[in-house]
Amino acid sequence: ARQRDLSTALKASQTPVRFVVGADDGKFSSLLTSLTQGHPIHELRAIPQAGHRAPWDNPPEFAAAIQDFFV
Repeated sequence: ARQRDLSTALKASQTPVRFVVGADDGKFSSLLTSLTQGHPIHELRAIPQAGHRAPWDNPPEFAAAIQDFFV
């Protein structure tokens, strides 16, 4: 709740980033969509049937989203 706003630094980053969010998490889906739109190496992966706790809501889809980023 008291995290610094790093959106400017993330937008400027030249390191590929995959943001993983639950498809039903409206707040963070919206925030991360704005960070990834128009950025050539950042991407957003929305996990179906998952809210804010995507790793617990849909473990197989979450694991796949992480794993294929590194392959």
